[in-house]
Order: sequence, then C-alpha cells, then structure tokens
Amino acid sequence: MDTSTRRHVMGFFVCAGLCGAASFADHAVVPSSGNGIELSGNNQGTIGGDSARRFMMVIDAQALTGIPIGSTITGYRVRLNNGNTTAWPPSPVTISDYEVRISAAATTASTMSATFADNISGVQTLVMDGSFGIATNSYSAAAAGTTPEAFGPVIGFDRGFLYLGGSLCIDINYTGTGLTSAVFLDGSGGGEGVASCFATSRTAATGGVGNGNVLRFEYTAPMNSIVPASLASAEGPSGQEGPLGGPGVRRFQYNVDEAALGIPAGATILGMTFRLDSANGSIAWPPSDVAFSDYEIRLSQGVSTGAMSTTYAANIVGSQTLVVNGARTLNNGAFAAENASPTPEQYGTAIMFQVPYLYLGGDLCVDINHPGTGAGVTGFLDAAVNNDYPTTGVRGVYSSVSRTAATGSLTNAPVTRFIYAADLRRGVTKVFAPEDTASAEGDSNVNSLVRDVARSVMIVDAADQFDTIAPGSRLVGHAARLDQSAAAWPGAAAVWSSYRIDVSRSVNLPGALSTTFANNVGADVVTAYSGALVIPANALKGGGSNNPFSYVFRYRNPYTYTGGPLNTYVRHTGNGATFAQLDGLNATSKIDALLATDSSSAVGTATVPTILRHEVDAATTAPLSLGNPGNSYAAGLLRFGEYSYQVVISAEQLRYIPAGSLIDSMWLRNQVGGPASPAADSICPDFELTLSTAARTPTTMSTTYAVNQGADAVVVYDGALGVSAGTLPPGSTGAFGRVVKFQKAFVYKGGNLCVMVRHQKFTLDVGQCETVSSTLPGARSVFGGTFGAGSGSYLGGATGGTIAAARFGYVPSVMTPNSFATVEADNGFEFLSQAGAVQIIVPASQLLPIDVGSAITGMSFRNSATGVAPTFPAAALAVGRLDVTLAPAARTPLTMSDTFAVNNGPGVVTVRQGAIVIPAGAFPASGNFVIPGENEWFIEFERAFIYTGGPLCVTMRTTANLPAFSYFDTEFTPSALGAARWNNTNPDAATSNVTTGAVAVRFAFTARAFCPWDLNNDGFVDDADFPIFLNAYNILDCADGSMPFGCPADFNHDGVVDDTDFQLFVVAYNELLCP
Repeated sequence: MDTSTRRHVMGFFVCAGLCGAASFADHAVVPSSGNGIELSGNNQGTIGGDSARRFMMVIDAQALTGIPIGSTITGYRVRLNNGNTTAWPPSPVTISDYEVRISAAATTASTMSATFADNISGVQTLVMDGSFGIATNSYSAAAAGTTPEAFGPVIGFDRGFLYLGGSLCIDINYTGTGLTSAVFLDGSGGGEGVASCFATSRTAATGGVGNGNVLRFEYTAPMNSIVPASLASAEGPSGQEGPLGGPGVRRFQYNVDEAALGIPAGATILGMTFRLDSANGSIAWPPSDVAFSDYEIRLSQGVSTGAMSTTYAANIVGSQTLVVNGARTLNNGAFAAENASPTPEQYGTAIMFQVPYLYLGGDLCVDINHPGTGAGVTGFLDAAVNNDYPTTGVRGVYSSVSRTAATGSLTNAPVTRFIYAADLRRGVTKVFAPEDTASAEGDSNVNSLVRDVARSVMIVDAADQFDTIAPGSRLVGHAARLDQSAAAWPGAAAVWSSYRIDVSRSVNLPGALSTTFANNVGADVVTAYSGALVIPANALKGGGSNNPFSYVFRYRNPYTYTGGPLNTYVRHTGNGATFAQLDGLNATSKIDALLATDSSSAVGTATVPTILRHEVDAATTAPLSLGNPGNSYAAGLLRFGEYSYQVVISAEQLRYIPAGSLIDSMWLRNQVGGPASPAADSICPDFELTLSTAARTPTTMSTTYAVNQGADAVVVYDGALGVSAGTLPPGSTGAFGRVVKFQKAFVYKGGNLCVMVRHQKFTLDVGQCETVSSTLPGARSVFGGTFGAGSGSYLGGATGGTIAAARFGYVPSVMTPNSFATVEADNGFEFLSQAGAVQIIVPASQLLPIDVGSAITGMSFRNSATGVAPTFPAAALAVGRLDVTLAPAARTPLTMSDTFAVNNGPGVVTVRQGAIVIPAGAFPASGNFVIPGENEWFIEFERAFIYTGGPLCVTMRTTANLPAFSYFDTEFTPSALGAARWNNTNPDAATSNVTTGAVAVRFAFTARAFCPWDLNNDGFVDDADFPIFLNAYNILDCADGSMPFGCPADFNHDGVVDDTDFQLFVVAYNELLCP
C-alpha cells in the first residue's frame, strides 16, 4: 500500500477514536490465494504442535489489503492440510497456555530472519494469554485435491488488535496439545507475502524459516455505510465489472443519493470496498495477481440518480477530488467466492484513499477510470440494477471506449461499503449572533450570502455574543435561516462554482468597521471553506413566522476562537439562477456588515447583517489564559519511551464548562520551535488516559498519583493509539492538534479536574509538547519515567507549577435525571422502533445547570445497557418524520396526564420537524449491564428553545423504525425525577397507551449569560436563593455527598462554600436581576 494512504487514513481512525463504532463481523483469508483453494505448503504452525512451540509469521502489507485500515482484528481461524484423512483432534484437547503477540514486522516475508527478535518492529501487543480447549473433530478432513478443508473454530483474542496498516508480525507460543503426534495445517506455498519461523521451544531465540499458515482473520470493520442498505446482508440482483473487474480500459461513474449514502455531513470518507457477484461461481477472483499501471478514483458532489445523464460531466456537481491515483495490485483470490445467493460474498480488497474526502452533504458522485486488469477472467462485482435507482438510490454510467470518455451508457451500480470517520458530536454547541435572535425573528432581510450573482459580504459579531464559550473553542460551520414566511429554498439544487469563507478575529468592532475589507480582517484568519458549493433543493426550510436554521455551511478548516469580535468574510461568484431572502437585523453594536456587488472588491458599503448561528466544537485550554507558545517542553510526553504524567486543574480554570457536561477529547501543541510532528505515523501499543474529580487542589497536589485521583475516576481511553504525521502543527502557529478522542466521555461534575496519562513508548516522538510554568494556583503536574509508576516528581520543580499546555474538548450539556450521568437506569424503552408519539416531563430540579435564558439546542438518548442491545443502528437509517416540540411543562412527572396536550404549558416551540438520518452507530453499546452507553449522537434542533425555568415537556412524533430491541435507557416507574408517556401505534395520537419512568435525556445548551448566584434558576438573585445558599454553606465541603450537584454555591471554585462565597452572593443579591 502507498505509505501516504496509510498515513492519512490512520490518523482519522486512531486519533478520532472511531474504530468499530458501527460495524459487523467480517473475515479475510491470508494469503488470499487460499480463498477456496488448497495451497501447497503445510506446517504444524499455530496449534498443531504436540509439544511446546514458538511459531512466528511475517505478513506483508500487500497480503493484508483485505482488512481495511482501522479494523479491529479479533481472532483467526486455521484449517487442516487436506492431506489429513481424519478429523482432528481425535479427543478433546486443552492447550494449557497459549500466547499471541502482534506487532509491526521489521522484515518482509521474503527476508524473514531465523532470529525471532529480528522480525519484530516496535512494541508487541499481547492479545491472547491463557488456556483454551479444542473439541473433538473441530477440524474436518473430508476434502481432497485443490479443495481446502473447512476452517475450524475461531481462536478469539482476549483483546482486539487495532490494525493501522502495514505489515504484521504474529508471535505465537504455546505448551502443545499433549497428543501423541502433531497435526499439519494448510500453509502457503511461498511468494505470497507470508512466511514463518518455527521452533520446538516456547522461548527459542532462533528457528527455521518456512511457509506460513493459511489464516482466516476475523475482524470488526471500521465505521462504514453499505450502499444500497437493502443489500447489506443480501446478494444483489445483478453484476458490474466496470469499477475493478474489466479486462480492458474503463471509465465507470456512479452516483449515490444522499438518503441512500447514509453518511452524516461533515464526515470524512476514507475508503471503499466491493464484493464479488455470485455469477462468478465458486472461484475466487482474480485467478492470479493483477497489476493496474494506473488506477484513479475521483469523488465529488453529484446530481441525483433520477437526474443522471449518459454524459459524465453532467453528473458531476462542483469540483472533483482525486482520492486514489497510481499503480495498484490485486492479489490472487482477493475477492472470495465462498457463498451462494442469497448470501453475499465477503468484501474484497479495501481501497483506502490517499486523499480523504470531506463529505459535506448532498448526493455523491464516484468517478473511476483504469487501463483494465489484463486478466483473462472478468470479475463481476455484486450490483444493484440500473432501473431500481428510485428505491436503491444508486446508478452507474459505463464506457469501455476510453478512460477519458465523455459519454457512456446508464448501467448497474456496485454494492459498495464506504469506510468513513464521523465525529457525531461535531458542531453540537450553537452560538446565535446576536444571541437574542435565537428564537426571535430579525427586523429585516438580506440575500447576499445566497445570491445568484457575485457578492462579497463581511459580517462582524461583537465579542460579548461569545462570552459563554471558552477561548480555544473551534467554529466548524455556520447556518442562516430564511426570512419569515418565505417558502422552502432552493427549488432545485443551487450551485456556486466558487464560494469562499474566511473567519478571523475582527480588527474593528461593529459600528466602527473600515469600508476596506482587509482592514477588518485579523491576523489569525483561516480560510474555512473554498471551492464549489451546492445547496440541495429545499435545504432551507420555510413557511413559518420564525423559520429554522436548517442548512449548515460546513467548514473544511475550523477556526479556533480565542476571544474578541468575530469576522465572517464571504466571497462568491453567484449561482446564476436563484436567490432567497434570509433573516437579517439592522446593524447594532452587536452586529454589523459590509457588502460589495462582486467577489473581488477591496471596498464595501454598509448593509444589513445576516443573522447567523455558529456551529461550535466547544473546548477550553489549560491554562485558561494561554498566550503564544514558549520554548520549553515535556521531554518524555508522547515520546519514544514509557511515561506517566498527571495534572490537576483548578475549577476556576474550567469555569466555562457547565457541571454535567461531557469532556471528550485532549489536544496538545508544540513548543515554539517545534516543527509539524510527528515526522511520520507514530504508534503506541498501550495508551491510558484517566479523568476524575481531583481529590487535591493544584497547591496541595501530591507526588503520589493515587492520592490526587478522585473516586469517580473513568478510564476514557485504553489501548493502541496512533498519531498521524503532522498532527501537531508547527509550534510557531500556536495551534493545537487533537491527540486523542476519548472512547468514553467524562462527565464533569464541577470542581478540580485530575488528568492521568500513561503510555508505553511510541514508535516515533510525537512532538515537543509545550510546557507552561508558574501555573499555580491554577494547575500543577507530576511526571514519572515509566508506564506503571505510582509516583513521580513535580514538573518544573516543587514551586510555581508547570504543566503541558493542553486543550480539552467538551459538550455543554446536562443529563436528566442528573443521577443518570454515570449510572444505568433499570429499564429499556423502544420508542424509536415503530411509528408513534412519546412525551417526556423533566422536573426543574434536574435542569439547574441550564441557566434561565439559555438556548437548548439539541438532545441525546443512549443505548440501554440493561436491555443488552448491540450498537444500533448498524447502518444509517433515513427516518421520514421526527417532529420535536419543547414547552414549559404544565404538569409534574407524578401528575402527568395520558393526554399529551394537557402536559404542555404555554410557549410550545417546534424545535425540529421532518425527515432525519440517524447515523450508523448513533447509539453505541457499553457492553456491560451496569455501565451506561455513551451519548454519541445528538438530535440537533433547527430552532432553539429558550429555557424560562421550571419543568420541561418534550414531545416527539415519529415514523422511525429502528430495528427491534433498540432499547433506550429509562426507568420502569414514574418518579419525581421524571416520567414519560408513549403511544406506540400513531404518531399523531392525542393520548398515550404506555406509561414509563424517567427517560435518560442529555440536553445540549448554550448559556445566555453566567449568573451563578441565581441558585433556583428563576432569573433573579433574591430571597428564594438565600435558603439554598445557606444549606450549601452549612454543608461546607463540595465533596460531601449531600451537596447539590456541581456544588453551584462555590462561587470562587475553591472546593468549599464559605464566607468568601457569601460575600460574592451578597453583591449579586443587591443587584437582584441576572444579566
């Protein structure tokens, strides 16, 4: 495989932590020439030895192309050589100790050394250790000639191995079967990218080099979407050789409708795989290695399948991205032919992209050309029929005339498994500018952002519109909405050949803008988007008096907000066809704008600003007030060596994170002189990251790690970690790189935070992670030189405090009931498995972290661990209707009515309406009865609900049809903490027919303003807050179990509610009204 392909793809899978989030069991035979064919070699190998053995295999990267990068290998199977005539074993066998270690290979199959250690590169991962039994006759011996024996039972690993590309070295040692003789397993014949080294001692240093076993690796594929979904587990009705199997030149193009693709906008497509059609019979394809001198794939937005033409260019929207380019080899037998219709074949060679493709929504066009296989046998891939495109959402165009043919014939499209990485929490946090237009119509309208003719538009928002998100947060897009009463727009897809968005800190404030555009642009400017833009038909919903924010301009390059006024500068060429009036607001001290009537003018004139909703990935830095990088760094952190590091960060430094929020990622940066790093992919076989509420303050931090760690410690990441080349930007930029996205988010409960990092050595230094000194009393750290160290030394010495500069991503949100944040409920509820209506009441006591006036912008449910449901859905699911309203509740949970309307108080807001796609893996399983699932995906609201205090009523009406047993976490019995009603037959029902207890709902919100002294959340600091403060004052210690959640009366974040907090409370009490 091209090394650049591995580098780019690996970073998404490992740094993003997305492996296997929505996947199913697959297998790949190695070498693939053994797919359905007996090979000429044999050996005792992996399990056949009657006494102690050490058996090592080196497998070249090319031999592993059937396993997509980012997959988790969970075990393997072997088969007998068909020279055996008797099934094996003759009686039950227990191998008392069997160990398997996997690492990268230092040699190739053709250069494998007889010295075991010389074949190992980097750190080995112990994936299996212990005894296992083999039942009588587990391995058949009924085949002969070229027909292989069936594979035996899986040898399952204790822990999965994350495959990050490249060659592998598999090191096996075991005690032997104890039988009277060894048994021989099927083996490679040589020259197939597989070799072995064999010895009759478990601890041997050297052995004999020979052929390797035929292995069938069992793996869990990375996040993927199978298109069309209807053929995910069924053979397609036809075949197609255009993409890969044609013997001569081909240009093959196929389009996939957005609904059929099932990949969330903002995801990165990393590769694709096909599978063989059963029309090929029982013979794997190709019959020998096939080499393409040049193979190209281009991706772009496309027209819908119903609008496709026989002219290739007419099916492409905007510019294409060349994602694969160069020579490519298909191994003999790379596509298995082991099943009969209607059971589909396994997927063959994974085509991983050299340039990952950022999918921004809409229909997809895949354009492939190649010179042909030259093989004597055509490989027909499984396919959907051309005329079925209205239901399958896929359709192709085919030409065998030329790789650059202008026209072709409409034809079948292959069943495709697209491999992608999606951060399902991307942009969950919303900032409305101006903030008081979150749910209120502006006083004007403007069309410049979506004009049919060229425009330059600059919109500047005041700094105080962003004062509740932390500096360090990233802006990942923005949305606009239609002006009141406007009809949905555009009627047909609107296309701009050039659309550019630059984002920066504005040099000038609203009301004081220079008419010269450049004079307002800050030095930190980022070109967030540049290129063709397509707004799909009716993407901006209309027809209401306050229309929703239903279309997002997604950024290719996020902008890191560090404070100050925000400048959004848009230049475009016009779409040439249509425009719409967007909601606007006459310029104020909060918002201002400039306009030019072309895309290149240096000067503009004042205009009506467009109201924008900014999509934000919230994050905060430690230290909070972090300037430009210095020249010191932590010598051992993320380096070529073991290391342990612990930091305690004060609550004051974390003040932007509301109690109850999810902390879900960690970022680091290089010291000022550090280059972009690592220089190449770096892999750590074991990386552990643990977060907890700190038991000590930074000032009292101990050098003994356990003393500082809180009782609520959560291991948020554990396993192999890869950091792709260039993850940490050059230190001179001051930019952070995301080192790890947590496997399990940490629920921040307020107070000081303890972060513990332990890692084995990386294969290459990741970077020179900057350190900042004099951080006390805000933060302090301790480091140790080994992975398992129990204590260490203060970084930077015993005084002053020094820590590694870090950024932590978070989602401002709260779980209701609050106690469910880290605890599983006692029941499960299938309210999205069939059409129906569900209503939930949440009491005010569980919404205290949401200040009055805050905008509730989304909600998330989670998989019920009690219900033992697997991760669902397995593939993206298009739902025709999911209407959600929020309202002040007119009833409490315990007085909830069976009549839905009775439970809604005045002020009902339809926060979203219509179709939605539930992405694959939206509701991950925890795998444990008592550990709650993750809130991975949020139902984002198109309209904000401004929380006015009091209980909340949520109503959903849906036609969703998630698979059976798709349970959501709930309580069985209604209580004061929550209750729900459900009608499980009719989405428009007026009454319910099912009653249940509290539903675990996490609400995403954006605080309007901080008013921590308003302890009862009614918008005032008055007599009603005094007894609440007094209760906390009498408890004193925030760590006391009786203290209210988040210790809200600890205004100075010192861990106690005392006289200092009282003085702060009195000042606010005298002011009365919250800001």
